[in-house]
Amino acid sequence: MTMKAGIESDIHAVPPVFRRFGLYKVLSALVGLGAAVVLCSCDQNSTRAEVPSPPRPVLVTSISYSPEFEKRQFPATITSRINQNLGFRVTGKVLERFVDVGQAVKAGDILATLEPTDFRLQMEQAQAELEAAKENLETASAAKQRNLALHRSGNAPQSLVDTTTSAAQEASSRLARAQLAVKLAENALSYTTLKADADGVVTGVGLEQGNVIAAGQSVLQLASMGELEASVSLPESFQPDSLVGHATLTLWAYPAQRYKVKLREFSPSADATTRTFQARFSILNIDRNLRLGMSATLTISPADATPVARVPLSSLFDQGSGIGLWRVDSDGRLTLVPAKVLRYEISTALIAAALKEGDWVVALGVQKLAADTRVRIVEKTQ
Repeated sequence: MTMKAGIESDIHAVPPVFRRFGLYKVLSALVGLGAAVVLCSCDQNSTRAEVPSPPRPVLVTSISYSPEFEKRQFPATITSRINQNLGFRVTGKVLERFVDVGQAVKAGDILATLEPTDFRLQMEQAQAELEAAKENLETASAAKQRNLALHRSGNAPQSLVDTTTSAAQEASSRLARAQLAVKLAENALSYTTLKADADGVVTGVGLEQGNVIAAGQSVLQLASMGELEASVSLPESFQPDSLVGHATLTLWAYPAQRYKVKLREFSPSADATTRTFQARFSILNIDRNLRLGMSATLTISPADATPVARVPLSSLFDQGSGIGLWRVDSDGRLTLVPAKVLRYEISTALIAAALKEGDWVVALGVQKLAADTRVRIVEKTQ
C-alpha cells in the first residue's frame, strides 16, 4: 500500500458528521501537506549524507634529525694548572726584590729577601747557648763519674751519687734543647730569602723594598710552567653532559694549530658576578707556541652522534596510552605514531627516531583530531 492510498483510506474513515460539515476536506489537505513535508525532509537528509565533509585545515612541522648536542665554541685563556701564592715564613722588613711581573724564573732562584740582622743575632745567641750546654754537660758528667768511684770505695753516700746523676741528665737535656734552638735559628735565617719552588712566570707582585711583611702574607704570585691548561667560562644554558664530548683548542695567534684538550675540572656552582660555570681543560700536546695569558677558542663536539628531532611541545598527543605524533600521510589522512621523548626544553621536545626524515606532523590543535581524519595543510614550519 502506498502512502497516498493510506492517506485516502484514513480520510474515508472520518465519521460522517465531519464529512457533513466539510471538515474532511480540511483534514485531507493537512494530511497531504504533512506527507509532503516528510517526503521532502527524507530527500534532504539522504542528499546531505552523500556529501563528504571538507578536509580540516592544520598547521604542520617537518621532522628533521640532528645531533642532540650541537658543536659549540667558547673563548678561552691559557693558564697554568698550578698557581702559587708565595710569602715569607717569618716577619721582617723587605731588603730587596729581584723579580718583576712577567719575568720567567727557575726553581731555586731568589725572588726577594728580608733584613737578616735580627735573625743572625738569634742564631748567634742559640749557638752560644749550645756551647754553654756542652760545657755544662762535660762538668756534670765528670762529677757523676767521680762520685760513682767514691761511692764504690765507700767514701761517698748514695744521695750524692743520685744528685750528680740527675744533674748530668739535666745537662744532657739542656744540650738537646740548645741544638734544636740552633736549628730553628738557622731555619729562620734561611726563611728571610724567598726562592722559587719550580720553574714558572711571575704573575703578581705585592711587595716593595722597605715594606714590613707578616709571616705567611702573600707577596708574589707564580704560575708554574709544568702544565698548561685552558680556562673557560660556560653559560648556564650549556648542558654539562656534553662536556664528555671531543674538545679541541685553537690559538688566536696560530689558528692553523689545533691542540687536544681534556676536561679536568668543572665548577659545581656559578660565579656570583658573571653567573657562569668555570671549566678547566688540560692541554695534552703542549708546544713552544703556548704562553700564559694567550687567547684561544675552545670547540666542543658531541661525543654521542645519536640523531634526535626537535618538535614543538604543542605537537605531542597523549590521552593516557603514551605520547604520539599525528603524521600527515600523502593522501591527507592522519596516522598516530608513538614517540619517545628524550628531554623537554623550553618550547620543544627532543624525540628519538620514530618518524622518517622529512615527515610532516601536526604542530597545533592535536587534541581535537582523530585517526583517519582528512586534513589540509595550510601552513608549514621548520
